[in-house]
Amino acid sequence: MQKKLIAAAVAGALGIPAVAFAQNATVNVSGRVYMEYGHVQSGSQRAGLAVSNIVNPDTIQTPGSNLTFQGEEKLGGGLSAWFRCETSMDVRGTASTDSLCQRNSGLGFRGGFGNVFAGNWHTPFALARITTGGNETGHFGTATLLTGHSTTIADGSTAGLFARRQNNLISYHTPSISGFQGMLAYSAVNAQTATQDAVVNKKPRLWSLAATYKNGPLNLSAAYERHNDSYVNGTGGATGTTAIGTTAATQAGDETGWLLGASYRFANKVTFGGMYTRQKAEVAGLNSRVNAWQLGVDWSLGGPHSIKAAYTNAGDHKGTSTVLQRRPAVVATNDNGAQMYQARYFYAFSKRTDFSVGFNHLKNEDNAGYRINALGGSGAGGQLGAKHTAYAMAFDHRF
Repeated sequence: MQKKLIAAAVAGALGIPAVAFAQNATVNVSGRVYMEYGHVQSGSQRAGLAVSNIVNPDTIQTPGSNLTFQGEEKLGGGLSAWFRCETSMDVRGTASTDSLCQRNSGLGFRGGFGNVFAGNWHTPFALARITTGGNETGHFGTATLLTGHSTTIADGSTAGLFARRQNNLISYHTPSISGFQGMLAYSAVNAQTATQDAVVNKKPRLWSLAATYKNGPLNLSAAYERHNDSYVNGTGGATGTTAIGTTAATQAGDETGWLLGASYRFANKVTFGGMYTRQKAEVAGLNSRVNAWQLGVDWSLGGPHSIKAAYTNAGDHKGTSTVLQRRPAVVATNDNGAQMYQARYFYAFSKRTDFSVGFNHLKNEDNAGYRINALGGSGAGGQLGAKHTAYAMAFDHRF
């Protein structure tokens, strides 16, 4: 009821008669305000290289903050029509370019058959992640090492990113049957209609599928995702990316990723979880692949107190090329992985509001240049062999 009153107030601000809206309201308003403040110590490159790109900033981050409008109409026979518009809510006031519905948003039908919908949504691969003990982004973000970052992606763009919220996505989620659920999605190729490319019939498209099991304390997941024509060797092409090779042949290339995840909660107090993932890119006879994994724990200490901790490992690049898009540039095919260690303490003021404080330490091997998310995280430009440490505190409020 409270959320419907909020919706009515919003309607009043938009000029809709509040009384009429409240009587017929099917729209609920919810959201989350999450804010981190932290200091990041950024180390020098490994011995023998020039000192460069050293920054030690204090930063405010708002990863995951959102404002959501959603509604549903019962159509009879167990069938419902629904919509959702989720928008980032940056209370810092710095995200002036954000638009409406750039987070999980869509329109669909659901019933006994499951849920079919289209819009801007996390892919099944992204929904299947189990990252116990860590966040996706922000000072405690693990997505850079595990999946090449995590963000909203336009169709036909940004190769090498597997934790994606994909534009123009068509999805089907089965109903949950004794804890089992399947998910399938593919993207339309809107980008192709406005782009000419040297590669004939190049059609960048995403395919993603996942299976999950959630029953009591046990959580299992497996997923596979393919990005067709994500790379163009020697050109930027419709994807706006560069190639993993160096020759100028205009050939399209694909990338694939898969993951396995599991977690188990003991005595409703301690949850142990882990995830393993591999991503691979291929074009013009060249290939690049990287494996990554994470282990973590969520531990309720009793009362309002709890802790989280995680270890994340990105392995060496393998194959005939040293670059997988959205991974830092490397200078060799060995010693180019990274390790991340993090721990946080949480105090819950209520079920909806908590405070946390902790640290995150990232250690690059000699030929790797990963960065903590607050420094930009993914992409080239990091200091090879550098160590980064973030100390941060956060407030989290859900409504």
